[in-house]
Amino acid sequence: SGPDSSGFTAKITELCRCAGFEPDTVPDPYPDLGLQAIRDGLGIVVYVRTAFARQLEGSVFVPIDPLITMPFDLLWRGATNSGALEAVLNIARSLRDREGWVIASSDD
Repeated sequence: SGPDSSGFTAKITELCRCAGFEPDTVPDPYPDLGLQAIRDGLGIVVYVRTAFARQLEGSVFVPIDPLITMPFDLLWRGATNSGALEAVLNIARSLRDREGWVIASSDD
């Protein structure tokens, strides 16, 4: 948990409570600290799987079942215009339309 991930922490805490237990959380401002806590036998860490290499020595990745999805926001500077930005925005729009994601503003 941490101040920059309060929504993520709240969602994970809610899911734990729904599963019948109260998680004991501690702030983890950097992924490396969470991984070190695992290696020291201090608990588990819930992260987005793609944030790490496929294999991490001393760690085991276990998928959460059922799969958990989390909302996120995509922000960009409105005055910025580049081919790379347009490519990312086009992919995001395509995913949004295909998955039925909610649009938070009227800017697109």
